[in-house]
Amino acid sequence: MASQHRPNILVVVLDCVRASDFWREISQEESMPFVAAFSRDCVQFPRAVAPAPWTIPSHASLFTGLYPWEHGAHMQRENVLLKGIPTIAQTLRDMGYATLSVSGNFLVSPFFGLTSGFDYSHWGGWWEPFLRWPRLESEKVRPHGSGPPNLVLQRMRHGDFSPLFGELKGSLSRHSEVIDILVHLARKVRTPEDIGYPVAAPWIEGDLAHALKKVPKGQPVFSFVNLIDAHEPYFSTPAVVKGLRAWLQYARQRQDRQGWLEKKWSASEDELELLHRLYRESIRSMDQRIQTLVGVLKASGRWEDSLVVITSDHGQAFGEHGTLYHMLDLSEEIVRIPLIVKFPKAENRGTRCSRWASLVDVVPTILDELGEPHRLRTSGFSMKELVDRDRITPVLAVSDGLGQLQGATLSPERRVELNRIQAAVYRGEVKVVVAGGADTQVQVYSVGEPGVAQPAVLQLDDHERSSLQNFAEMAAKAMDGDGREPLPIQVADRLRAWGYV
Repeated sequence: MASQHRPNILVVVLDCVRASDFWREISQEESMPFVAAFSRDCVQFPRAVAPAPWTIPSHASLFTGLYPWEHGAHMQRENVLLKGIPTIAQTLRDMGYATLSVSGNFLVSPFFGLTSGFDYSHWGGWWEPFLRWPRLESEKVRPHGSGPPNLVLQRMRHGDFSPLFGELKGSLSRHSEVIDILVHLARKVRTPEDIGYPVAAPWIEGDLAHALKKVPKGQPVFSFVNLIDAHEPYFSTPAVVKGLRAWLQYARQRQDRQGWLEKKWSASEDELELLHRLYRESIRSMDQRIQTLVGVLKASGRWEDSLVVITSDHGQAFGEHGTLYHMLDLSEEIVRIPLIVKFPKAENRGTRCSRWASLVDVVPTILDELGEPHRLRTSGFSMKELVDRDRITPVLAVSDGLGQLQGATLSPERRVELNRIQAAVYRGEVKVVVAGGADTQVQVYSVGEPGVAQPAVLQLDDHERSSLQNFAEMAAKAMDGDGREPLPIQVADRLRAWGYV
């Protein structure tokens, strides 16, 4: 029987971190020593899948335990988590929890409904992945919305100057070497001893500590944190870019995803490998940040017997299958994610679970631990149960295409290609992908632990193939945009400005 104890809960999303690189780094203890040691007190889920290949639908699934076609926060619908859909933050608040959200990703904000139910929320600006200025410990925490009035800054932060934002972000992505120089100069002046990979949103740890201090002792806390360090663009670092010649090679490298989608540029294998190596450095840099977050909870007296989930919202691709970064694709590089869970009293510590898991399983896991498994209707399963037995239904992932954000600079043929809804279903050693459209395509892959899925060599009987294909087709059909509400103009403008089309 589940415990009635009210543990403190911490959920950390390592934005853009894909499973294969995460498990690779923690297997080399010198790369991520803290997380490697911490994971030994956890249940590890190497077969974990994101419900969608980008931020909004995946976070909505994380907070609701529902798939994207159920919660509706995706490109084919409103792209906002509507108020009528209950979240784990609302539920825990009703159960007496203080609920805190601190996110470096600007999409995890009230505008997209992703802070619903949180008593305290602070989200970064759209510039956080670009302008990685060092922050001194002595600087005061300034929660979102406070501080001296600055109308221009506030409007920029909320995306109100969308045409300007779109052009500015595109320029930053095309000429990231300029920002690279500025970031390194700022660090040399402010933190000359720090030569590691530049972190994004360095205020996060202090902000969480600030919020925790305001929570009365004895009140349990649900803390959500998003670390966006692994998000593009990628910065030079001495561990990878050694010397002027190597830096000049880096400086010539474009990083704008939009130009890639429009086929205005392509990258050589060497250039993609450079971006991938810098990406791995960004993952390693989060080891210290996770250790600091744990230290914040310990300092507040909220660590013992806590429930901790470390995961990601999606992965990242570097040229595999003709894809750069994420969104619009269901390849293993993009939808396979890290997932480790530390249960109170380190139950089942060290277990490496062979069963498939998903972000939709986080909500039922929390509620099961609290002895309230039926408090919310979800499509997930408690991960405590997955340790001992298979899930009843397979794990699913969906790609929502471009929806109504057709992208004015894309050719008609390219728009049709990119707007295709896809659905993937995972069961056992098999992944079935259905791509909708005028000519529905079905592909079968053989999959295992994190890595690249290969075309299936195993033979599926007609019943098994039909069953898995039906699951995928059901998900793709449920994502169909017929009858959807028009996407609000403000949402469309902001998503265009932020480079999601």
